[in-house]
Amino acid sequence: MGKILIVLGPTGSGKSRSTKNLNPKETIIINTLKKDLPFRGSRTLYSEANKNMVSIDTWDKVVPFIQMVSSQAPGVKTIIIDDARFIMEKEFMKRAKEVGYTKFTEYAQHFHSIIEAAEQARVDLKVVMMLHDDDIINDKTIVGKKCKLVGQMVEAHYNPIEVVSMCLYCAPSFDKNNEPVFQFYTRKALINGIEIPAKTPEEMFESKTIPNDLALVFTAMDEYYN
Repeated sequence: MGKILIVLGPTGSGKSRSTKNLNPKETIIINTLKKDLPFRGSRTLYSEANKNMVSIDTWDKVVPFIQMVSSQAPGVKTIIIDDARFIMEKEFMKRAKEVGYTKFTEYAQHFHSIIEAAEQARVDLKVVMMLHDDDIINDKTIVGKKCKLVGQMVEAHYNPIEVVSMCLYCAPSFDKNNEPVFQFYTRKALINGIEIPAKTPEEMFESKTIPNDLALVFTAMDEYYN
């Protein structure tokens, strides 16, 4: 059974940056938006020529790709899907002219099939889904954060965070020079009165916040589960 986690946060909060210290020989990045990674030398470390970056942006190609890596590439320990929401967004745009509500259920089913493929992968394979957050609003006030999907018809009935055991929330703090300090929240917390939906298994992390580094997260996961 593979391990899957969600990394959630707004643009510029450090989601993609958290891959910086991963071993590129053991990592494949599914680059749905065909964007550069935000650290020096990323084009040398990750590329199609190196066979550790692929441009796939539809659910029916992502699912068999995860299955292929699981069964045929034992040296790969991590798959990063950045940005996972775009997979649902692309299907949404492609089917925009379809009428009826069935398609919204299918968006969620197709997205969930990616999670199921990750869960059914070999035990040492980790799959990370990078997702943008969105506001939960009550009485015109922002009270919390959630995954941004493709509108209320999907979000009212499907929440990816509910079906995974780990969600790390990206929210940088700022030092005395007003420079960002990138970090993950490991459990539910209030940030300026707004609830963020981070969660990790009990006692995996002692601190509410940890450095924005997936390599450190994976070390903690391996120690916890093994």
